[in-house]
Amino acid sequence: MSDGSAAPPPSTAPAPGTPIVQRVLRRGRFHSRTLRNARLRGAPLALGPRVAMTLGPQGRFERGRGCTIAGDFHGQFHGHVRWGSDVFFNVGCYVSVFESLEIGDHCRFGERVSIHDEDHVFEPRGADREAYTTAPVVIGNDVWVGAGAIILRGSRIGEGSVVAAGAVVKGEVPPHSLAAGVPARVVRPLR
Repeated sequence: MSDGSAAPPPSTAPAPGTPIVQRVLRRGRFHSRTLRNARLRGAPLALGPRVAMTLGPQGRFERGRGCTIAGDFHGQFHGHVRWGSDVFFNVGCYVSVFESLEIGDHCRFGERVSIHDEDHVFEPRGADREAYTTAPVVIGNDVWVGAGAIILRGSRIGEGSVVAAGAVVKGEVPPHSLAAGVPARVVRPLR
């Protein structure tokens, strides 16, 4: 600068709505403090290869300790996302949040699990072609979701429950239950 004052350091925080992680990591850890973004809170996050996460202007992402994403994960966080400790996503998972998603401690998600807190509105909407209906998704502690399962808006999965591979959850799964099918229904209680 011509007045002799130093230029401010460039910002390391991503612009709102841009990918917060869009790179291949063979191994290592992602630390929220390296992004210097107040909307990212929590412990380090272990990432596999090809992880892409987008944090929208209103998005917040909080997590506990020991969370891992195995790889090929895609996340769209436009609402409030909160993961507990020791959450594991296997390869190929997709998470889309426009309102809120809460995941408890010690949860496991198999390959290609999808979680959506939104649905497209199909009725004629005029110029508004990207209208969504949203409802929070809540997943309790110690939940195991099998490969290829889909969890839709407004779903609540109780503590200690298991969602079978390929199930589609829309609604409530009581605590300590096994849910399976399309749509998912409680098959039996778990002890």
